[in-house]
Amino acid sequence: MKKIVLQEKLRELVPMTEQQYAYVLSHFSCRQLKKKDYLYTHGEICKYVVYCEEGCFRKFFLDTNGNEIVVEFNIEGYWVGDLHSRVNKVPTKFFFQALEDSTLQVASVADWDKLASEIPSLAEVRTKVEKRNHHADIEQLMLQKYSTAEEKLDFLMKKLPGITNRIAGKYIASYLGIEPESYSRLKNKLTRKT
Repeated sequence: MKKIVLQEKLRELVPMTEQQYAYVLSHFSCRQLKKKDYLYTHGEICKYVVYCEEGCFRKFFLDTNGNEIVVEFNIEGYWVGDLHSRVNKVPTKFFFQALEDSTLQVASVADWDKLASEIPSLAEVRTKVEKRNHHADIEQLMLQKYSTAEEKLDFLMKKLPGITNRIAGKYIASYLGIEPESYSRLKNKLTRKT
């Protein structure tokens, strides 16, 4: 039940007393997911605040033909889930699948809301994190809509260094909107540039 990583993340984000850190952490529990397990599936309401301590996730949806379209990857140090679903208590349109065995710290939305009401500095950081996640979602949407596959891959490799060595090329190809063979050529091209 290690919460050291989450504690360090909280220390980066918000000043609190040691008692407050301990109180916040007491509301989180450790959850293990195996590779290929789902954290959430389409139609579920995201009822938890989830911090990834170890592992990697893909966020994807199914298009009208049933093809999986990857829109984002989350690794350790990231909050995982659908902010829109969690805040508005509506079903998510996405699937969140572990691409590696993963260790998560999980708290209920009710506990998270309670903590924010009891600790004003945590409420401030929650607002900042939610705004940052919202802006990241918009950036991701713009990237998906208006960038070339090469620009998307370059962005991904800078945002998540080493990610291309951690997960299957078919998922990255889906994220880029290209065929897996084209992804291999593009990856080789970008790797030669660096």
